[in-house]
Amino acid sequence: MGRNLIDSIVRVAPDNDYCFIVPDNVGYEQLCARAPSSQVHVSRSMNVLSRLRYDRMQVPRLIHAYGPDVVLALDTSLGMLKPPCPQAIFLHASHLLYPSTFFGPRTLGNKIRHLYLKRHFRQELARTQLIFSQTQVIADRLRSVYAFGGKVTVCGTSTSSSLLESSPDSPEPEAFAPYRDRFKLIYVTRYYPHKNIEGIIDVFQRYRDELAGAVVFLTIAPDQHPNVNKLLRRITKLELEDHIVNLGPIPHEHVAAFYQHSDGLIMPTFLEAFSTTYVEAMGMSLPILTSDLDFARESCGDAAMYFDPWSSESIKLTILTLKANPHLRSDLQEKGNARVRTTLRTWDEIATGIIHDLRCISIVRHADGLPRSGQGQR
Repeated sequence: MGRNLIDSIVRVAPDNDYCFIVPDNVGYEQLCARAPSSQVHVSRSMNVLSRLRYDRMQVPRLIHAYGPDVVLALDTSLGMLKPPCPQAIFLHASHLLYPSTFFGPRTLGNKIRHLYLKRHFRQELARTQLIFSQTQVIADRLRSVYAFGGKVTVCGTSTSSSLLESSPDSPEPEAFAPYRDRFKLIYVTRYYPHKNIEGIIDVFQRYRDELAGAVVFLTIAPDQHPNVNKLLRRITKLELEDHIVNLGPIPHEHVAAFYQHSDGLIMPTFLEAFSTTYVEAMGMSLPILTSDLDFARESCGDAAMYFDPWSSESIKLTILTLKANPHLRSDLQEKGNARVRTTLRTWDEIATGIIHDLRCISIVRHADGLPRSGQGQR
């Protein structure tokens, strides 16, 4: 989301001046450098204390020195407590809006971090004029949980056009070859506790025989979270390697082939602000099995089958229902394609709306509502 949005913002509003503060090694530097007038500050990998000091001390100094007309925090947790100008936050940290029962098996470090971020978010909201959210569910929860009185804009979302426009004849991934006679479900995600991957193991542990004709493919890596190694060892200990296969992270250019040769997407997630995986699956004509929760309902509508993510039996029954009903699979495919065509926006459209709203709140600083003489807005 961040890379696509920055790329589009620079393209639709090239006359602005930009100061980007971004992490390294995720591709931001090259995108930011495309802006004709820009400063780019890159934060290197650091430990927790160093990161806290950087966020609380170095980032504010950089921003105050730059003198912007408006601040946009694409990372929910990095809004400023004392911004020198109007501030907007892109809210996608769903754990700030749901009870802890939705968080999954957190480590102590996760719990401390969540407490800190919730406290920080409540403080930064007091100095925030505008919140961007990708769904109405998130907007409604924000107002309910925090009684936020500022402006909230539901900007929608998009996904990579290169994925949706990929060839429908991609060769079958080699990893799928041993499972050609099985019902193949894929969960395209990094590991986070709220993704409820553990729930998939529970289902196959309890209903191994009934689900003998199904296999689930994961895309996680051990370095993504301390829980991953424990999860992978559990799969091995329970002798479920033939039912739950971890592919590891899939390069973006290969994702389409895995979608095309799967029979469905399974997402027993507890939390999402919005998941582009839903959009990708619908755009790739992949039936969706997912959690019966508000964010999933808004994202998928009638293009998915829903289950209780806390119930192994509910998940099992949903898998078997889809597996046994090819007409249902076709119906979900058609509904997903139609939903993508009617609701998906381009990143340029989203960026244009964001720039417009940022200019509106920047008027607070400049009484005449105009950029400073001889310069674009910052």
